[in-house]
Amino acid sequence: MTSRLSRFGGWLDLKTGNSGFFRVERLGERWWLVDPDGHAFLSIGLNHLSSFALRAPERIDEFLAKYRDEEGWIRNGLASDLKEWGFNTIGWTQEIAFRYAPHDPMKKADAVDPRREWGERFALVHDRAWEHERYRWAGLPYCHTLNFLNAAFYFDAIPFASEFAPQFPDVFDSAFEDFCDWAARMQCSPMRDDPNLIGYFYSDIPDWNGDVHSNHWLGEFDGTPQERDQCLHKIAERYYQVCHAAIRRYDKNHLILGDRYLGQRHVPDYVLSAMQETVDVISVQFSLDFEAERTVLERMIALTEKPILMADAVMPTSYCVPPTEYARGQAYQRYLRGALLHPHIVGVHFCGAYIRAEPRGWGIKSADDRPYEDLTKAFEEIHPFVYEIAAGKMPGNQP
Repeated sequence: MTSRLSRFGGWLDLKTGNSGFFRVERLGERWWLVDPDGHAFLSIGLNHLSSFALRAPERIDEFLAKYRDEEGWIRNGLASDLKEWGFNTIGWTQEIAFRYAPHDPMKKADAVDPRREWGERFALVHDRAWEHERYRWAGLPYCHTLNFLNAAFYFDAIPFASEFAPQFPDVFDSAFEDFCDWAARMQCSPMRDDPNLIGYFYSDIPDWNGDVHSNHWLGEFDGTPQERDQCLHKIAERYYQVCHAAIRRYDKNHLILGDRYLGQRHVPDYVLSAMQETVDVISVQFSLDFEAERTVLERMIALTEKPILMADAVMPTSYCVPPTEYARGQAYQRYLRGALLHPHIVGVHFCGAYIRAEPRGWGIKSADDRPYEDLTKAFEEIHPFVYEIAAGKMPGNQP
């Protein structure tokens, strides 16, 4: 029997008090998101939702004939697909816009980073985040990224990128406070009363360690490793305080999801300690094998005692054996099942992308807007049972 769902996609079989907005709550031994009507909710989301590939010169006429405009594409294409496939959340909407060869002094020439396997053009820039209007067209629960900074492992500073977001700002300078206030005022004010908004991300996989960026917060630091960590703790603490305060000036209703940490890189203790008082949910990006990630997640839980959102589950076809969409679908089912059985996981957002575009190289639908049915079938098989899996009510390895 499939789950009985609330109007937000929550689980009708488990209800607690309603607050009118999404929140987190521990019910028994398990953490849950709770939807605005008070039903237990697990965020099953899709990331990288863009019409970019469909607007290519050779496809734009077909796009306009089929959808007319962006609103038609979201209402009649994207939102319909997500509901049919069983996703209940719009995750991180930004998609890769283009790649380029790193050339800025922020990038360490000798950095050991798996992205160098992508070739010379491995640095990348994402397109713009959705604004409130587009979320309203979709009519689904969603998470919004504010982009308070852009210090991602894959980013190499170029002057026209990222809608003004600073890379490694002086967080004690009033200019950073002003920037965060501007970003929150422009983005949070329109969303503050929207019950479909789950919460806000700050930024994507920031390089807190300086593993890739030589010109990060401390540059070439002359002190001891302990002194370096103490300085970075103060910076992280101030960063999280400023971001949190900016949001709360304009929106006191929604969850703070913080940075999306890159799980494959060590997230320092000083960062996890600094975020503890101002972030509601730990957001983590990982790839392919949930069981291989368990040790990292358990460390985060031990240090913070917070629930975790797997905010960007990366599973391109090339990671799977064999490299087919069917194998990718089976990998997704294994990943989701393992995550849902963990009592601290409150959701999984799949790194789709929705439409396959050349800069990324994989998707759920082809660049001519046709779904890869071996993959979408996997969604349709497991998504109706997510609450039963999480509650331990599914026999054996079913579905």
